[in-house]
Parts: sequence; structure tokens; C-alpha cells
Amino acid sequence: MTTSVASSPHMRIGYLISTFVDKAAFAALTCIFAI
Repeated sequence: MTTSVASSPHMRIGYLISTFVDKAAFAALTCIFAI
């Protein structure tokens, strides 16, 4: 799986976007619960 992701730039970009979205959603939830 790691090799296929590394060899395909589109998969890599999608992975980065999904990771960023996950971090943003986690940060938003943390802020909501912190308030």
C-alpha cells in the first residue's frame, strides 16, 4: 500500500488532503469541547 501511494502522485495528494481534513476536524472538535 505504501509503495502504491508513493508511486502515484494523485493518491499522495488525496492522502495529504484527507490527513489535513482529519486534523482540521479534530482541531475543530477540540475547540468546541474546550469552550
